[in-house]
Amino acid sequence: MTLDTGAVMRPIFNGALEKPRILMSVHDSIRPVLASVDRTLSIADMGWRDYLAGGERRYAGLANAITFTRSATNVIQNLRSHVDGFDAWWKQEVQILDNPIAKWFVEVRNRVEKHTGRSDC
Repeated sequence: MTLDTGAVMRPIFNGALEKPRILMSVHDSIRPVLASVDRTLSIADMGWRDYLAGGERRYAGLANAITFTRSATNVIQNLRSHVDGFDAWWKQEVQILDNPIAKWFVEVRNRVEKHTGRSDC
């Protein structure tokens, strides 16, 4: 069973359903945004190292590296409310992603997210 937010409800000891607690960063200034970006990229880096190491964690590592790298770009956009001129800067920066390699990563990320666990990914 899911809530409107997509969060999964789980039973607690008395049989009632409890809404899970979701820990989210509060980005009330630039510093927490940058800390969140750093944490997100650290997870992506761990995934990349798992991928390179091979073995049973190879696929999970690649999936984490790709999805958390993309997540970092979403977190960066939280700077919008703290940095004047962010939108103009961001528009210029994302132009670098208009190339075949970046498009391949988008395709792989979409496949990973939509077909996780399938052998044809």
